[in-house]
Amino acid sequence: QLIPSSSSIHAIVIGSEEMALDVCKKLRNKGIWLSAIRPPTVAKNSSRLRVTITAKHKGKDIKYLANCLNEVLN
Repeated sequence: QLIPSSSSIHAIVIGSEEMALDVCKKLRNKGIWLSAIRPPTVAKNSSRLRVTITAKHKGKDIKYLANCLNEVLN
């Protein structure tokens, strides 16, 4: 679940800590660096990925992220 945001930081709720860490690791292996945010920073079973989009990211970077997220989450 993508949480709506008007900032450059976006949260994608994964659920369990283990799954968030696993997704984070798989994305890093694909060259995507983001953070897994886990309890106690967030509520139990609401672990999430913190994605930061900057002006340096191009459309192809966002598409690559989306494709990789679809791959590792399915």
